[in-house]
Amino acid sequence: MPAKKETYWIPESVAQHKKGSLHRMLSIPCPVRIPFTLLQSIVDTKIGDVAKNPTEVGKPTYAVTKLMKARANWGLNLKRINRAYNKPRKGLPTVKAATARSWKYK
Repeated sequence: MPAKKETYWIPESVAQHKKGSLHRMLSIPCPVRIPFTLLQSIVDTKIGDVAKNPTEVGKPTYAVTKLMKARANWGLNLKRINRAYNKPRKGLPTVKAATARSWKYK
C-alpha cells in the first residue's frame, strides 16, 4: 500500500487570498506591517460591530465584516507561524523572514 502524501495547508491558503487585500481593507499601505493587536481586536469583535484600533496605524475604527474577520484570522495564524519559525534556536542562526518586503501589489 503506498504511503500517504503529506499536504500542507499554507500554499493552498495563500493561493486563495489576493495579495494586499487585508491591507486595502484596513487602509494601511503595503510596506507597513499590520499590527498584531489590530488583528486581535478585529478577531475578538463580533461581525457587524465596530472594532477600535489600539494602534496609530490606519483608521481609528473599523466595521467588522465576515470577510474582514476571516482575513484577520488568517493573518494572525501566519504571524504566529512566522514567530514560531523565526525564534532563536540553539546553535543555529535566526532565519530572517522577508514576508513584508518580498512582494508588491501587481
